[in-house]
Amino acid sequence: MNATQYLLVFSLGERRLALPLEAVERVVRAVEVTPLPEAPVTVAGLINVQGHLVPVLDLRQRFGVPSRAIEPDDQFVLAHGAGRTVALWADAVAGVEACGEAELVAADSVLPGIDLIEGVLKRPDGLVLVCSPKHIVPLAERNQMEGAIHAAVLTGAWVEGS
Repeated sequence: MNATQYLLVFSLGERRLALPLEAVERVVRAVEVTPLPEAPVTVAGLINVQGHLVPVLDLRQRFGVPSRAIEPDDQFVLAHGAGRTVALWADAVAGVEACGEAELVAADSVLPGIDLIEGVLKRPDGLVLVCSPKHIVPLAERNQMEGAIHAAVLTGAWVEGS
């Protein structure tokens, strides 16, 4: 039996990425991000989502996409990863795609040694890299990110509701 998996497909520049739909909470319009000193380079800052501090991840550097400022049309994909809810900064969200097991190539066979990618989906118009929610933030960066969030709250650099 060919199991169907559902993926939320989004883009960073010309790159198309996806997350398993079960890891996605929702998609929201980009908002102003509060900078987070001492955070890893992939953390653009924090946002307040219904009273919860959510780190915004900028994966551009990891995927070789040029850096840029957040624009009003950008979107944040709120997903469960790195032991917490994170917001993945996306240029655009294409929507949900269904794929069968046979369509998804294991990342090990295409990109060995890259934990962030769990599979590659071949489509007629190009490849979609399927990200691993549990590896979206490497452990060392996760510890640094959590420390920076904790410090921001303790020092008052983060004010609830800002």
